[in-house]
Amino acid sequence: MKTVEREKTVWEGNPSQLMNLGTYIVMGILFPLGVPLFVILFSWLKVKNTKYRITTQRFIETKGIFSKNIEELEFYRVRDYSIEIPFVYRWFGLSNIVLTTSDKTHPRVYIRAIKNGEAVRDQIRGLVEEAKKIRKVSEIDIE
Repeated sequence: MKTVEREKTVWEGNPSQLMNLGTYIVMGILFPLGVPLFVILFSWLKVKNTKYRITTQRFIETKGIFSKNIEELEFYRVRDYSIEIPFVYRWFGLSNIVLTTSDKTHPRVYIRAIKNGEAVRDQIRGLVEEAKKIRKVSEIDIE
């Protein structure tokens, strides 16, 4: 009888508020002109209520201020991973991870503005390889 491995959380985090830097600057400039403070509050809440979780089997993103939306990506569907490090993010040690997937509804999944992006990407890489090995999934490129 084969034992099923229990799913365990490997990493949890949320994006940095630095994602909103542009919004904060523009709203700061326009504030004297009567632009409402709720734009800043909404942007802050949107990032604050985004949570990322990586388990041994999948990536889970939970977001939403009033209603919650939970997106899940099984690791065996990941085809490629890359890191984007925008100029300002470099100053703060942040980066974006981009997962290219075989999922029809979400061909690209972004894990935005996180610390230690390269270490997280390496964790994902290992988990993807393990998930593909367990499910006996292999990729064939046809050109």
